[in-house]
Amino acid sequence: MIVAPNGPGIAGVAEFLVERGPELHRLRHAVGRLAAHRRSDPLVLTGTRGAGLSALLDVAVAEAGAIGIPAAVARCTPAEADLPYGVVTQLAAQLAGAGHRLPLRMLGAPSAAAVPGLCAEFLEVARRQPLLLAVDDVHWADTASRRWLGALAGRVRQAPLLLVQAGAIGQARPSVDVLHVRPLGEQAVRELIGLLCDRPADSTFVTGTARATGGSPAVLRVVLDRFARLGLPPTTEHLAAVAEHAAEVLGDRAAPVLDRLPTDALALIRAMAVCGDAFDLDLVCSLAPPRQRPASASLALLVRLGLVPPQERPVPDPALAARVLAGMPAAARVGLARRAAELGHRVALPDDRLAALVAQAPPLHTEWAVHTLRTAAARRPAAEAAALLTRALREDVPAQRAAVLVDLARAESAAHRDVSTRRLEEVLLGSGPEVPDRVLVTAADLLQTGGDAQAADRAIAAACARRPEQAALAAIGWLAANDSAGEPVLPAPVTTQAEQLTDPVLAAVAGWRLAMRGRERARARQFAVAALAGADRDGPLGPRILACRVLRCIGDLTEAVVGLDDVLADARRAGARQAAAPALVERARCELSRGSLTRAADDLAAARTELPADRWHPRLLPALVGLDAIRALVEDDVTEAERVLAIPLPDTAASGTAWAYYQYARGCLRLALADPATALPLLLDCGRVLTVRRWTSPALSAWRSMAAIAHAGVGQPRAAADLVRDAVERARNWGDPTTHGIAHLLAAYTGGDTLTHLRAAVGLLAASPARRHRALATKEAARARRAPGAAFALSIEDRRVAQLAATGRSNTDIARLLSLGTRTVEARLTGIYRTLGLSGRRGLASVFRPPMVLG
Repeated sequence: MIVAPNGPGIAGVAEFLVERGPELHRLRHAVGRLAAHRRSDPLVLTGTRGAGLSALLDVAVAEAGAIGIPAAVARCTPAEADLPYGVVTQLAAQLAGAGHRLPLRMLGAPSAAAVPGLCAEFLEVARRQPLLLAVDDVHWADTASRRWLGALAGRVRQAPLLLVQAGAIGQARPSVDVLHVRPLGEQAVRELIGLLCDRPADSTFVTGTARATGGSPAVLRVVLDRFARLGLPPTTEHLAAVAEHAAEVLGDRAAPVLDRLPTDALALIRAMAVCGDAFDLDLVCSLAPPRQRPASASLALLVRLGLVPPQERPVPDPALAARVLAGMPAAARVGLARRAAELGHRVALPDDRLAALVAQAPPLHTEWAVHTLRTAAARRPAAEAAALLTRALREDVPAQRAAVLVDLARAESAAHRDVSTRRLEEVLLGSGPEVPDRVLVTAADLLQTGGDAQAADRAIAAACARRPEQAALAAIGWLAANDSAGEPVLPAPVTTQAEQLTDPVLAAVAGWRLAMRGRERARARQFAVAALAGADRDGPLGPRILACRVLRCIGDLTEAVVGLDDVLADARRAGARQAAAPALVERARCELSRGSLTRAADDLAAARTELPADRWHPRLLPALVGLDAIRALVEDDVTEAERVLAIPLPDTAASGTAWAYYQYARGCLRLALADPATALPLLLDCGRVLTVRRWTSPALSAWRSMAAIAHAGVGQPRAAADLVRDAVERARNWGDPTTHGIAHLLAAYTGGDTLTHLRAAVGLLAASPARRHRALATKEAARARRAPGAAFALSIEDRRVAQLAATGRSNTDIARLLSLGTRTVEARLTGIYRTLGLSGRRGLASVFRPPMVLG
């Protein structure tokens, strides 16, 4: 008996022969038939590289050895592919070691005589004793050996000789029994993972491992051995490590195969690596025209070697493709990539596929290449879009450069805000007359919407100096100047005349100028509606958000939400996350205004998902935080409001308009905590930030009303009354019933003519979408009729006790905060309940905690 030497087969193969039942049965049957009946047919094991053919061949050899049949194994390698009759000499050497010397007299003879002579010598040995000859990786056998193997396969019935070949074999002889060995399926991979990792794997890990290794037992063994040594659990979070290692192993296994490929086959797989699945096979072949053999023959060889899958558009694995391209001379690789991109353009390849070819090609310096990359980038996630647009800049087409920079700034705005800002400034500060107005307006909008109003103000002013006729650019510059609290330096003023209706940007800004000052509500609405109706889906998004804000101030909440839905869809389609997040915040304001607390919370959460807090511009972040705190206060969740406002903000957060909303929320929190003395300066600071920018409309902020409540809480009724008159008068002039009604409702908490204010609030809010405020006004009006002004008949000390109790503070807490005894607190609360006609603490909240409204 001859024991085959160890070769590149898998060590410990038995445990890896899962899902190989039919193949093992056929092999054992063939060996048993040889031993029992001294008969056999040639057998071929075929499949992709790494499918476990060597392991199955070793099983056949082991089975023969177990029943005393001599066996010899030849293992072919690329290094011996040019050695004539290398298979013959390997087999003869092993048989000689077992006492069966073959003279091999015909080795030097011409092929016509050598092949039959060598066959006769092996058949003579088999006639003396049944013999198994095994040849592994037969696709690497030299030409003479392949000719000899074909001849021997046709003669095996002349003697008890079993010939088993394994490898990527093309068309076999009709008399040859062929076993097609397929890659392992997911169930087999699951079993192997459980065997080596000693624990079950989750489904995603199994699927990913099977895909990464191609179901190859050889690759699986190497990859899983290493994974098991690392002691990692087979779970999804560790799949990337498996995929990376599998790519390395596949590349290493393919390297020697690639080195020995015929010229035509190598050229074809290089073209496949460059083209991916972009082209049909005939177009791929046109990039690598055959010279010595038909393209079909080269493809068949690549499939047999497991380098490409047998499909309509065969594409090598990404790791193998990278290895193929890395092995090309740089000039050849660049030239092939260029020809592939130009071919894709000629055959009108879809933009996504053409962009992939252009991206790996050298600069083509053509407008179609830039257009292709921009179009594909518009459909990709931000990081992929940025990579395509960075490549588009290398095309160096001056007429397209500014547009590409704007697209790139949009893609980078969330992850690299400062870089995005610099790109937009470059467009606005340095663009010449070749840059279309539309590109400049988009750049200005992105810069302004991104939050850096001061940078936007400077850059847009410079652009306007070169384009004095561009009114839309001037309008966005006016917004930047107003937000930065500076004086606009623009060549043309932004007016609120009827002609502004024809341009959506001008209409939005004109409507906003009226709404922010609380003037001409009907005209402001006309401008806002025109801005939304005339807006281009691909145009500036900031003015559209502004128009929706105007509609919210007017009280058209449904129309505002519909407009914001459209803005959000267009922002997400364009990858403009810096616009999508503010749109979500504005929609949350609308939902909060009409009492839809759950929807408001969902929009605020979505805004944080769209743009995490650390990626908001510091000047915009306070608006998000402040609104979230107000939402919590509206829901009577003081603890949550405290948590939200306790998160520190960047140092520069106080420089923008959004700071007003943050200060307002802090002031409202202190009022909810019965601390009017601390609340008052915060609310007045909110008013200062807004007033300096001439944002004086009561629809934008209820800071006057809330500051009046704080004044009343610290015993300053005259100051409270002055602010109440101002707030009510401004609300009346604005003309929105909701804004007017809320001003009266809040005035009822300042100690003035409570019943009159509540009656006015009930009438004004009767048809308002602000459901919570309408219900509260009705309830408080009924209570006030029973005990008008009772709350303000209390002493300041009793009011302080009642306000703290209304927030849910315990008697012990109140005693500690006011330096009173606990029994004193209890006695005062009893008197307060009696004076107000309340049965206990529950009624205090509606009397002493003012309703929380947007600010």
